[in-house]
Amino acid sequence: MKMTYRLSLSLMVAVLALGAGGCFVDSTVATTIHNPLETGQIDQNVIPHQYPRQERNYALPAGSLNDQATLTRLDAEAVCFQVDLRAITTENGQTWSDLQNWNPTLALSPGETVLQGPTIQLSPSSAQQYAGRVPIRTQTGSEQVCTRRTGPRNNRRCDRWETRPIYQTRWVPGTVTVVTGGGSICFPNGGQITLATQAIDLRLRRTARSMNFEWDFQSIVAQ
Repeated sequence: MKMTYRLSLSLMVAVLALGAGGCFVDSTVATTIHNPLETGQIDQNVIPHQYPRQERNYALPAGSLNDQATLTRLDAEAVCFQVDLRAITTENGQTWSDLQNWNPTLALSPGETVLQGPTIQLSPSSAQQYAGRVPIRTQTGSEQVCTRRTGPRNNRRCDRWETRPIYQTRWVPGTVTVVTGGGSICFPNGGQITLATQAIDLRLRRTARSMNFEWDFQSIVAQ
C-alpha cells in the first residue's frame, strides 16, 4: 500500500495559539485503494501521520506518536472512519488527542462537494508510558534588557532597565506518557459517493492545524 505525503504552509493574519504566529500547517497523507462500491469490500487502508522528529527527541519507539485514520465503511447510506489521535501528556495537559477538539469534513473528488456534520462516537482514551527523554527548563543566568527609551530619535537613551532570566532546555532520561484518543466518524452518503468518485479526503481541522487523510480510488476495470 503506497503512501503519499504532502505538507503546505499558508500565511495567517491571526496570531497562533502556540505563540509562534505566522503559519497555518496543512498536511496530507494519501493512499490508493479500490473503490469499495465497485468491489464490495474494503482494502487494507490505514493512513498514518508520522512524527519521527518528535519521537527522536523524546527517545520513543518509531510510530508511537502516529495519528491514523482507517476507512471502515462505504456504502450507499454512509461512509465511516476510525480515527486514532496520540499526544504526549505534559504538566499543562494536552487537547490534541480529544476528537471533540477537531472539526471533521469530507471532501469528494472530482467536484467541490464537501460533507459536513458527521456523527462522532468517541473512543475511551488510554495511556502508555515509555522510558524515554523529557525536556527540563532551567535558569542559567540573567540579562539586563532596556524596556524604555527617551530622547530625540537619533539619540535615544535607555532610562528603564529590567532584569530578565535566561533559560536553557536540556533533555534528561524520564518517563514519557503518550495518550491515545479518537473515535469513529460517520457521514451520511445519500448517493453522493459513487463509482465515479475518484477520491475522498477526510479533513480534521483545529486552530492553526489541518490534518488530512486521502483515499484515492483505483478502478479494477482500469487494471
